[in-house]
Amino acid sequence: MDDDFESYICHDCIGDQYIKKSIKQTGTINKCHYCNKKRKSINLTELVNWVDGIFNNYYKQGDEYPVPDYETDKIFWHTEGSPLDEIIANLLQVENEIVSDIVANLDNDIDRYLAIKDGDTPFYDNEMNYTPIEIERINQNHSNLWIKFCNIVKHQKRFFSEEVVEILNDIFSGLKQYRCFDEELHIRNINPDEKDSTIYRARRAISEKDRIKICLDPVNELGPPPPNKAIAGRMNPSGISVFYAAFERETCIAELRLPVGETAISGEFKVIKSIKVLDLTKFHKLYAELSYFDPDFPDKASRLDFLRHFENQISQVILKSDNEIEYIPTQAFIEYLANHFQHKIDAVIYSSSQNKNGKNIVLLNHVAKIKQNDQKEKTISKTPKYKENWYEDFYTIWEESERSTKEENDNDLNKVLDNDTQFDFDTDNNYLNEEIKTPYLSFVPDSLEIHKVNQINPTIESTSVSIYNKNNKLFNDGIIEL
Repeated sequence: MDDDFESYICHDCIGDQYIKKSIKQTGTINKCHYCNKKRKSINLTELVNWVDGIFNNYYKQGDEYPVPDYETDKIFWHTEGSPLDEIIANLLQVENEIVSDIVANLDNDIDRYLAIKDGDTPFYDNEMNYTPIEIERINQNHSNLWIKFCNIVKHQKRFFSEEVVEILNDIFSGLKQYRCFDEELHIRNINPDEKDSTIYRARRAISEKDRIKICLDPVNELGPPPPNKAIAGRMNPSGISVFYAAFERETCIAELRLPVGETAISGEFKVIKSIKVLDLTKFHKLYAELSYFDPDFPDKASRLDFLRHFENQISQVILKSDNEIEYIPTQAFIEYLANHFQHKIDAVIYSSSQNKNGKNIVLLNHVAKIKQNDQKEKTISKTPKYKENWYEDFYTIWEESERSTKEENDNDLNKVLDNDTQFDFDTDNNYLNEEIKTPYLSFVPDSLEIHKVNQINPTIESTSVSIYNKNNKLFNDGIIEL
């Protein structure tokens, strides 16, 4: 590049959308040094100053780390990160000639001389690698907003307030505009007959009575509990019924955390009406075309970084010994999705904390309805008595006898009505017929399986430990000479 005249670069020679737009708005018509076209342009020095500001705010020189050569038993030190020219090319999305001119202006002899003279290491060195500064060190705005939200709903205002809605809107605004690296969708519909329309639900069944009850009426016994029996869970407060399930049978069993010797019964369900889901398992793949040159970059990057790690807030293990108050933030988040989020959500998918590769799904209250059997009897005149039988790999339930006395029938009828999910309680303890709800799920006949825990084998990950010092000496015997 000839230093005797001012060099200009036009908007068409730069790929970064923010700088391109800025040059179109504020640049002047000049002949571009790189494409020889007369367009809106800026002086190259202005662009170099832009790049200099980005590197000083968002990048640092990479740290050294040891790499052992096991053939020669030597240790080589490498610098993490990427070269200066490679980073600039990616930041600006420009050709190599432009990159070379920018690097030459950044890594100039005067700045290098002054740095060395003062006993410092020159910041710019084309032989050095650079790494981005962690987003948490730049801006923790959205992490702090979530912490504030958790504190409010746990310790200040239990019910939704305008402040809480504003906080969550700030965090999750524009969520649908993000994309995933693999082009999958984090907000999508699950339609009947699709792969994800098959889900599984399991219940602990300790006694013979429990097992028989579930097997004879899986629609109601494996379905969501009636509101008056809905206990607080990860995604629901007491009294609000949701449907917890998993995409794998083994996952829904693992989530029960059964001790050795206990049994559970699982069944298969199908989605029969389209539901809109928020898939948190895709959040770590979210991306957006952010520009480091955008003054709002710290805030936008903070939101994106928070969302990429947000699933950890939802799926983390909560021990039974923990206070129930720890459930409140996720319960409030679910209520926000159902009633305040700009895209009304019907269900949430999240990773299983009990099965490494498993995924859970929770259908929210307004869609937690299972289609009843068409031939379900509305009245009961006689209730058969059943027994179970275990024989090797077979489990059967058989009718032992028929009871016909009026007293027995009345007692059995009352028991059925007490557990019947055909009815809900409203705030005045009046019955509301749940048939007004449209069913979103149906039970798959002959899909029941019974499970017994014979032993528990926890998975333990192990790796060796190596310790290095700056003298390139590798200590494997656990003894370090000081």
